[in-house]
Amino acid sequence: MISTQAELEAALLAGGDIVVDSGVTIDLTATMQVTQPSRIRGGRFTRDSGPAFEITSAGVDVDDVEITGGGAAAGYDPTQKLIYAHGGAAAPLTDVRIRNCTLRGSRGDNIWLEWCTGAVVDGTDIASYLYSGVMVISGRRIMITNNQVRDAPLTAGVVNVYGIAITDLDNTDAARSRDCSVLGNQVTLIDWEGIDTHGGDSLTITGNHVTGCPRGIALVTGNATRLYAPTDCLVSGNTIDAAGARQPLLAGVYLAGIAGKPASATIVGNQLLGYDTPGPVYASYWARADTYIGDNSRPFVPWTPIEMGLDYTPNTSYPPQYLVDGNTVHLRGGVIPRSGGVAARTDIGTLPKPAAWPTILTIAGFAKGSSPGAGNAQVAVTPAGELQMLYGSGTDAYTYWLSGSYQAA
Repeated sequence: MISTQAELEAALLAGGDIVVDSGVTIDLTATMQVTQPSRIRGGRFTRDSGPAFEITSAGVDVDDVEITGGGAAAGYDPTQKLIYAHGGAAAPLTDVRIRNCTLRGSRGDNIWLEWCTGAVVDGTDIASYLYSGVMVISGRRIMITNNQVRDAPLTAGVVNVYGIAITDLDNTDAARSRDCSVLGNQVTLIDWEGIDTHGGDSLTITGNHVTGCPRGIALVTGNATRLYAPTDCLVSGNTIDAAGARQPLLAGVYLAGIAGKPASATIVGNQLLGYDTPGPVYASYWARADTYIGDNSRPFVPWTPIEMGLDYTPNTSYPPQYLVDGNTVHLRGGVIPRSGGVAARTDIGTLPKPAAWPTILTIAGFAKGSSPGAGNAQVAVTPAGELQMLYGSGTDAYTYWLSGSYQAA
């Protein structure tokens, strides 16, 4: 059984089954190079800065290993990746599996998988670090399951921190991470984004509990230099809770592309707690035909005031509002004709683009004035999002109630 750094270095040169004595702590003074197919089992290690283990071989298992980094008090160290596995674009690293490990106090990253295919991170407990818990860079078919990732504060010199992040190295379509899954993880108190992708394709994010993060789950393009939006992602069955967040809230789920390259995703069946401002789900530059946001515990667009036009004023007790969930827009509240009654007035107001404009003139419901002798009309929405009263009869100035719903394109 291995109990010193020198014994470990010799064993790693040979590869194979490597069992480390967990009864002693090995203070690593250099990065351990894993260049042969190996299974590293057990062991307690410290590493003040830089990587603890650097994996450049396929077929490596790291099981029940405990690693402690230099700690937050030592400050941010971008070179500290406690487990650093990397291949290349022409030769991705295959079959790296990290299971049931305990990682604490990284000054940067904990598990970094770059140009890896078919890797697994499972059952690992990661806490108290300064940049990322699990970082996937240009990965394919990566499984990140049943991990606990918690407590990543924003500190001097660090703009963002992540729980689980999936991005790319080269900012090209070929380098995008694809077909990765983030399942059943607990992500807590990450001071930027709990689960994130920058430009990932066909990602599945399901059954996670994300608590106390300004952005719970973010499907985004990234900063202004980024070129690719996230596409064809699934976010379902997650619980996303704002409770305990240490930074101002941003969104429970955030979907964002860029001009000319819209994002797309299916965001369904999630439990969204808190995030009242700016909202439980927020989207910008997204492809409506390839996106569905609905059937969550909170609607995509909650009841929101309608921007009034020239012909009507709102009933101040029951103002006109719209709500969007999935491909359905609902209307409620009351409007009052300015003069001449409903027969003389058409323009109620305008619904914004997120309210899902129909492709043709659509009748949403029937409106009747609040008095028994009042007139009536049909409420319609145009392809430009204009909310109108059509076929009106009656010259009264009573409140006309909006009701009904319509399906968007």
